Amino acid sequence: MGVKERVEAVKKALGCNVHNTEYPAFYELNKRVYLCSSECGGVGCHIDVTVYVYKRNGRITVYVNGWTERELEKRLENPRYPDDVCCFACMKDYVETLMNQIYENL
Repeated sequence: MGVKERVEAVKKALGCNVHNTEYPAFYELNKRVYLCSSECGGVGCHIDVTVYVYKRNGRITVYVNGWTERELEKRLENPRYPDDVCCFACMKDYVETLMNQIYENL
């Protein structure tokens, strides 16, 4: 699987209005997403999703509001405020869903 195919898989998973920037070492794909979940009482929030596809090895890394999935897991383990658990869980679920969609598109 080539890097271009991976970029196309990410674009397809993110949907329309994806901003794609090519740098010498990687591709950066950005989108602003509105999430609304029942866990937070239906109150939605906007998140910034950034996906990096590295040219050298084709690795895909997803950031939501600047956090990777691993960092979101750490935030869930030790939240500052009780309300943070809901938000970080929702963002982590979005990362997992997005990664599954990307790999399905490959």
